[in-house]
Amino acid sequence: MSKKMIVSGATVLILAGIYAGATFYTGNQIQKQMPVMIENANLYLQAKNIPYTLVVSDVKQGFFSSQAKLTLQSEQMPELSFDVTTKNGPLPGFSQFGMVAFEATLNDDASLKEIFETAQAPILVTADGRISFAGDLNMGIAISPLGKSIGMNELDINSDKITLAIDYQKNNTFTWQASTPKLSLTQLINRVQSSLVLEGITLSGENKPNASGLNDVVHSIKLDKVDLINGAEPRFSGKLANLQATSTLTSKDELAGASYKIDAKDIKFGNIEFNELNLLAAITNMPVSSLAEQNQFAAYFMPMILNQATTLNDEAVLSTHPKLDISSLEMSNQKGLLAGQASVEFNVAKKPEASTRNAEALLKGLPLSSALIDVKADKSFLTDFISQFNQMNLGIEKEKALKSAEEMLASILEMSQLYGGILNANDTQVTFNLSIENGVGKLNQAPLTEQRMGQLLGVMFAPSPFKTKEVAPITDEDVSDTPAVE
Repeated sequence: MSKKMIVSGATVLILAGIYAGATFYTGNQIQKQMPVMIENANLYLQAKNIPYTLVVSDVKQGFFSSQAKLTLQSEQMPELSFDVTTKNGPLPGFSQFGMVAFEATLNDDASLKEIFETAQAPILVTADGRISFAGDLNMGIAISPLGKSIGMNELDINSDKITLAIDYQKNNTFTWQASTPKLSLTQLINRVQSSLVLEGITLSGENKPNASGLNDVVHSIKLDKVDLINGAEPRFSGKLANLQATSTLTSKDELAGASYKIDAKDIKFGNIEFNELNLLAAITNMPVSSLAEQNQFAAYFMPMILNQATTLNDEAVLSTHPKLDISSLEMSNQKGLLAGQASVEFNVAKKPEASTRNAEALLKGLPLSSALIDVKADKSFLTDFISQFNQMNLGIEKEKALKSAEEMLASILEMSQLYGGILNANDTQVTFNLSIENGVGKLNQAPLTEQRMGQLLGVMFAPSPFKTKEVAPITDEDVSDTPAVE
């Protein structure tokens, strides 16, 4: 036997021994890490108010692989249990260096029997992933397409295959992405079917720890197409295409901020159509404590918290002077454009003296330090919008609706002048500008006196000029003539 063969054979044996030892080591390491991982998972579920607790049972440890059952227990929701197989070793799966690779399958429990029976594939949920030596987790989840509806409180769900990718790092950076080609929700309302069909769905999120000890959070949604079919009220059916929305939450020291971006095209609601909708907005100077109290570290919660604070004149929130900025809002239809911007800096409202009734005292009694609202709309945009609204709500033909819209807009502008010029208009455009700064207000660049404030409030709370056709109650005959939604 040559020296080369002896050396090669010895090398193979040494490597095999090293791999076997590493496999044994990693198997024991994952066994030690598992309680910590389960505890962290349950802390996360508790922090997010998710009504589940994760429990591990039936652990069978092997040399190269192990089996266990992971169960999500809940008093409010169906119990979910997964059969999990792990592969121990420094190179499990031979695709990436890691501590353990795993595969999981959702069990066909009695509480989920109806769902399993509707799935096109025999296994409803499968997952596979990898846990590294550093404690990082990378996982993919697939949910089988549902071949028919699932009945849950008269809400039916149909879907194509849903995929979910999750990446968690030990430094608490967490990213995820979920997608499916199609998802439909159908509900029976007054014995008439209505449905929402979403196509080309992608949802994603990212949580990153920052210097304040909190997380910066990004959420986004992308939809290729949305169809809303309202069987009970067809005129309120609608659709849109190419919706993209992103919200970002950031925090520094004791203050948090959020930004929002929304874009959509080909929007239709009943007879009303828009070519595009674009929005850029932000909220800044929100106290972190206002989010922490409700454990709502997501940008989409912030407008609700701010609205509640202004309603209650909450000093703890308003004393940091939170600010709302709508830097750009644009809506377009076939005939024209509406564009606007707004900025409001909030503050604790001051109680006016009982004897004081002037405009400045009233404005200082609002929970804000300053405000600016500036809106410009093409007359052609407004006329087209009112015309489509009248077609939908009054059931009148297009030419008659257009003439009615022109008369209605002229009447609104005439009334505006009678009420002190609340709206400004020229041959092509209608504008509105309101500003408030330290108790001094201006409406369309003219002083906002007490009288003009009364006129503005009178218009705001006046009966709507838009009329709505009365809708007859649904009868059994109407239901029998309503086509089923596929």
